[in-house]
Amino acid sequence: MRQILLTVILTLFICTTSLAQNGETAQQTEEAIRNTVMNYIEGWYEGKPERMEKALHPDLAKRGVQVLPETGATILIFASARNMVEYTRAGYGKLPEEKRNIEITILDVYKTTASVKVSSAKYIDYAHLIKCDGKWLIVNVLWEFLPKEKE
Repeated sequence: MRQILLTVILTLFICTTSLAQNGETAQQTEEAIRNTVMNYIEGWYEGKPERMEKALHPDLAKRGVQVLPETGATILIFASARNMVEYTRAGYGKLPEEKRNIEITILDVYKTTASVKVSSAKYIDYAHLIKCDGKWLIVNVLWEFLPKEKE
């Protein structure tokens, strides 16, 4: 856990650039964040690994909350950037466009960090993004499956 925290802190430190330095407006920032998140979620549902890869920081930590029906135990399942790109390439998330129901809510933006909620047909994702080398990238995701009746 310490190693992950240290990696995230170092990544944020290395990638820090202020909005004032590049002259980006709040609207441009939100558009760039939204585009990154759309690459992530649409890439998943389209089965396009190049879109997924474009959205993710190489040190992505993705965790999912899952309750095991057999025991009732709550567990976390993990995925890395590489896992997500390969799962996408394998088509694990493919879903027709008319069934995706994608909604993106930018919860907060502060300088080079952002929090975003992504609702879609099968999942709720809470994503943290950082601005690194002029690009917004997803560095953390916490997600859950939606109940089957909401798909």
